[in-house]
Amino acid sequence: SRSRTDLSSSIRTMSTPSGSRRPADTAFKQQRLRAWQPILTPKWVISSFFAVGVAFIGIAIGILGASNQVQELSLQYDAKCENHFMSWNASSYSECILNFTLPSNDKWATSEVYVYYELSNFYQNHRKYVQSRAAKQLAGTSMPGFPDSSKTQPSDLAKASISECQGFADKFQDPQDASKELYMYPCGLVAVSMFNDTFYLQNAATKDFVDWNPDNTACNNNGRPCPTNP
Repeated sequence: SRSRTDLSSSIRTMSTPSGSRRPADTAFKQQRLRAWQPILTPKWVISSFFAVGVAFIGIAIGILGASNQVQELSLQYDAKCENHFMSWNASSYSECILNFTLPSNDKWATSEVYVYYELSNFYQNHRKYVQSRAAKQLAGTSMPGFPDSSKTQPSDLAKASISECQGFADKFQDPQDASKELYMYPCGLVAVSMFNDTFYLQNAATKDFVDWNPDNTACNNNGRPCPTNP
């Protein structure tokens, strides 16, 4: 018996020399811990799924009840302001005002009102959108060659500058004079898609405007400051 023990110790010593990468001979590292391995019988599986299903049904009922308490008004107004997008005179800008009334409900007066805007089919990282811009125009740099009061057509230099605005009609017919063409300035999809809509909430009874709470905006929640006008 003693000789066998000595032989076993010598074999273990030889198999685990110093500097070996073999894990230590412990129950955890050698994966010898006790584990529970249930036998998946039909009765056990059905009972488990039934218990989980009942729990989630209760959660779903609570979520559905809270969702039904939310009052929502969705309004798509892009087509209603379609004729106000193009303004060719800086002194007389075009403005579209759209009024809508919340349905008569006591919940609007006693609950918080959140306003969100949605953009569909808008891909700001698309190659055609990113390239459809004139950097000098957006920077406010004067573009030489554009027509003044004595000219009706831009020069070749001006046409070259607006050629960078690919993917968007950079010129259109003057609504006041059909014989003239007006050029978009600044041109391009980047400039024309600038979102500058303003929302007001007014009390219909008192005609007073309700102040918006600037907290909990999307940009602040993402850990970055909200963008401001240059």
